[in-house]
Amino acid sequence: MNESGIPIIKDLVLIGGGHSHIAVLKMFGMKPIPGVRLTLLTRDIHTPYSGMLPGFIAGHYDFDEAHIDLGPLCRFAGARLYHDSAGGIDTENRKIHCADRPAVPYDLLSINIGSTPKLENAGGAGTEIIPVKPISNFLGRWEALRQRVLEADHPLRIATVGAGAGGVEITLAIQYALKQLLAETDKSALEPQFHLFYDGPEILPSHNFKVRNYFEKVLKERNVQLYPGSRVESVSEGKLRREDGMEVPRLRARYRRERLREGQRQPANTFASRYFRRRRRRRGRQPSEAEGRCFRRPPGHAAGKEPAQSARLQEPEALRSPAPVSQSHQHRRQAGRGIKG
Repeated sequence: MNESGIPIIKDLVLIGGGHSHIAVLKMFGMKPIPGVRLTLLTRDIHTPYSGMLPGFIAGHYDFDEAHIDLGPLCRFAGARLYHDSAGGIDTENRKIHCADRPAVPYDLLSINIGSTPKLENAGGAGTEIIPVKPISNFLGRWEALRQRVLEADHPLRIATVGAGAGGVEITLAIQYALKQLLAETDKSALEPQFHLFYDGPEILPSHNFKVRNYFEKVLKERNVQLYPGSRVESVSEGKLRREDGMEVPRLRARYRRERLREGQRQPANTFASRYFRRRRRRRGRQPSEAEGRCFRRPPGHAAGKEPAQSARLQEPEALRSPAPVSQSHQHRRQAGRGIKG
């Protein structure tokens, strides 16, 4: 639109309604540049605000609160709004080829279409993968996932790849939303199992240790299984495979739990954990995790029996009796008591 009567000198075209272009439209509306015509080419009229996506999934925000209507914003900026997607750019003739409309000429071009994850390693599980970006596509798949959870006759397994702020927040939001959905339909027993995969040693690598520790505690309290230290290599037939060769679901771990239910031998560190826990209670303080993990069952120990005298567990330094006081030190203490008396 050009209502000022000033001739158009430059055509500035924006492809995509991302956050950067929203800021351009706002600033252009507040202070337009004479002779510049602004055009927005976008496939979504209502652009989602990514920072509010977890809250929208969890049900804390409605659609209008989490989306920006580009129509009123373009009118405020005096910009043309084309609801279409770009299929190609002819840099020689300075034209943008669209899917359903004639080519759009430009003098200056800005592209802000967001990111899209690569799914080349998805294998035959392309329908099982739900990329969060583009967000507009994710919302439709999220509704399909909700319906699938409701129709399932067993708890589903849901894995999130990536443990940055977005990955952690979206995992907790999906878990919360599905829990509420199943509770409303009396299907709480079908709550999905959640797994979080990331290649680093810890979650939220860009945050400080207090935030990391807090959210790691929250994830464990909500029974989200954490898998650090290796990238996800492929997804196929309901299994997720990491670069280190580990696959989920892990049948071996399930088998191990079944054996324990049948009264088989416990892990090597279980007896030590129980042993030191009893000693700690007698001394009035709780055992630390390290003291329970670092000491193994003595050789020849039978399940349910105390260790033999010849193979007693070595206590950590913190639990041993104080070192014997030297004779000279005892004399000094007795002499001190005598003086005080």
